[in-house]
Amino acid sequence: MRYEVNVEIGEETMRGLKDEGYSLYAFKAVKSSSKSGMPTVWFAMDNYLTNMSIGWTEKYRAYISIDDLIPNGIISTHTDKDIDFQQTMNVDKYGICDVVSGGIKEGIVINDVGDIPYTCGVSAQKRDGTYSTLCAFKLHGKNADLIVPIEKVLLMFATEIVETQTVLEKSLGPGILIDLTGVTQRNVSYDIDKGWHWGDDESWAREIPANSQLSPLLTQFSIDLQKQVRQMGFVE
Repeated sequence: MRYEVNVEIGEETMRGLKDEGYSLYAFKAVKSSSKSGMPTVWFAMDNYLTNMSIGWTEKYRAYISIDDLIPNGIISTHTDKDIDFQQTMNVDKYGICDVVSGGIKEGIVINDVGDIPYTCGVSAQKRDGTYSTLCAFKLHGKNADLIVPIEKVLLMFATEIVETQTVLEKSLGPGILIDLTGVTQRNVSYDIDKGWHWGDDESWAREIPANSQLSPLLTQFSIDLQKQVRQMGFVE
């Protein structure tokens, strides 16, 4: 399924954003059986227009990485595999990954059958067809993480330069969290002084102030998912 967020930016705001060096950053949310998760920058844009569409499809890859899970670290070295819901990526003692059928409905399981710890997560396809990581979790040996992508995205403008796949602890600027559950499209607008707008009394979005903690918004721990992992015979 394809999803889309249309963003409208006034001409004066556009001039101010570009003159002052703002980039538009995007994040996509997940739920997980693990409490260790942190979001990563999905993509960044500095060539935005007054009317633009941010779109994506439900195509994912599971990955493992030897990069440390630390704030402002970059997940740059990783092995990944195409994966779908209700599939599991097993990681053997050599770090070789194999995707098999069987897992959790609407979820992705990454199962470390060896004894070497990794950083793990999922990547999502962007509009240009490339993939970029959404999140990063600790994956311990003989353990598994269950990750469920959800249709929530966070957009924010910021002047700080951050690479894609960077682990972020706090928001860099004023953002908007948009929920597309049950729909395929949302329309929002942005004013450099007044912030984000999405219509009156609409409950599907909310403003996120600068310096907000991002993990509770974008890598949500679920005890129900933790129970499902254990019921399937995985160790979390």
